[in-house]
Amino acid sequence: MKYEDGKAYIETVTYNEPNIRGRAFTQNLPGIRKAVQPVEADTVIVSVGYASDQELYQAVKGDHVHLLGDAASPANLMKCIWSAYILCLNI
Repeated sequence: MKYEDGKAYIETVTYNEPNIRGRAFTQNLPGIRKAVQPVEADTVIVSVGYASDQELYQAVKGDHVHLLGDAASPANLMKCIWSAYILCLNI
């Protein structure tokens, strides 16, 4: 992304149709289209947070309270779901 002359230039990506598992293909295939679109803006804020926040967990932790997902360590949604699944198998 770049910002100049009062415009933010945002790259958008359109993926192929989802595969059988409901996930979009991310390979470099002909169905993937990238485009850069200008958006008028006075200010651009980019926010990416890759820090876990365990404050609530620390306040309520006990025998049946478990830390998982982004609170344990930031990752993608599939890792969160998988860690919850594994946790449930061990309860």
